[in-house]
Amino acid sequence: MSPVPLRSPESLVKTEVVKRAVVLGDGLGASIISLELADQGFDVDRLMPGNEPMDLALYAFPSELSRNVALVKMKSLSSTPRIRLHRDCTVSSVAGSAGDFEVSFTEAKSKGIIKGGAVVLAQDPGLAAVDLGPTVVSNSEMRRMIEGDETIPRVVVFIEGSGMTTACPAQGSTAFIENALEIKRKRTDIQIYVLTKDIHAPGAFERTYQAAQASGIVFFRGDFSYRSSQDEPNCMIIRDPVAGEVKIRPELIVRDEAFDLGSNSNLARKLGLSVDREGRILSINTRLHPGETIREGVFVCHGLGASILASDNISEACAIASSISELLSKDFLEHGAEVAFVDKEKCSACLACVRICPYDAPFIGEKGKAEIRIASCQGCGICVSLCPSKAIDQSNWTDAKMSAESEIASKGASG
Repeated sequence: MSPVPLRSPESLVKTEVVKRAVVLGDGLGASIISLELADQGFDVDRLMPGNEPMDLALYAFPSELSRNVALVKMKSLSSTPRIRLHRDCTVSSVAGSAGDFEVSFTEAKSKGIIKGGAVVLAQDPGLAAVDLGPTVVSNSEMRRMIEGDETIPRVVVFIEGSGMTTACPAQGSTAFIENALEIKRKRTDIQIYVLTKDIHAPGAFERTYQAAQASGIVFFRGDFSYRSSQDEPNCMIIRDPVAGEVKIRPELIVRDEAFDLGSNSNLARKLGLSVDREGRILSINTRLHPGETIREGVFVCHGLGASILASDNISEACAIASSISELLSKDFLEHGAEVAFVDKEKCSACLACVRICPYDAPFIGEKGKAEIRIASCQGCGICVSLCPSKAIDQSNWTDAKMSAESEIASKGASG
């Protein structure tokens, strides 16, 4: 059998890059990304669902000083010439492709459209409504109690993974350890217990963990279980794999934050992104490609969805700002290496591809047949697999090529 030639698009499409970024969100990550891009000379439009740039109370800053430094920096947002703040915004749609997006939104009941070369979703997930009861507080509430010098009971138990929705293992451990150690620094007479399946203290937090141990904080680790004592009111029985059964009478219980990870799923779909069963937005490898998603030019800053620590949020935001600046520094982008194409003789104009594509690449042309916007196509192959007329194929992955490769492979396997 003669080899099947690879199909290349008739010509690569070049699109100019709009030297502007559109940042969606009102959290710490959105603020840092906006400031970083402005410092590098790029214009930024920031669309916020509320009136304020961020809510610092949600973050476990290591000290009041670091929080004040962040406050001063956030106040500079409104006075930075390259940053335009849009308040009370609702995003309607996001069209276009990398380097040339068009974001439609409503701001205080008036509609607007912004063009940008990159779009970043940096909206922190909302806190889920949970009735904790009078003797149970969340970790962020405990931070407020510490900084407000409120009265803290004599026996406090931190419980990680206690039926709440957290996004990453390090989130509970590191935030718990910081709060517990801060309590000990102010009141050495308070007895503190931390119940966790594992201790996650990366980098410099290992010293924080060691200081917590030295201060007298008791850690129960492993696959522990606990229950209430039927004989003694307000008594918690912990079954530890090493210490055995331990009885504690907590006066206050601190639990993980309850995040509504699905709160951004609707906005993610407007951006053409996918979410998992828990509502987390799916992105590419966050270490090698910070913030990048399956849609080129669209970035995601997970913020509270990844860690409640301000230092982690800031590091993530800076890495994403670097990736965005790399994109915006280009004058134009080339598209068309791996795209879908339509055999118009087979096309029945059923609109299946138009309805299913998350990137709005297929459309019905002037001749009543489906066409592909090469600049918008991400080469995902969804339209190829779902076309009932088999009229759509993909560059370098045509049915003929795949059939030929399968035949060659089967002959080689049979000897």
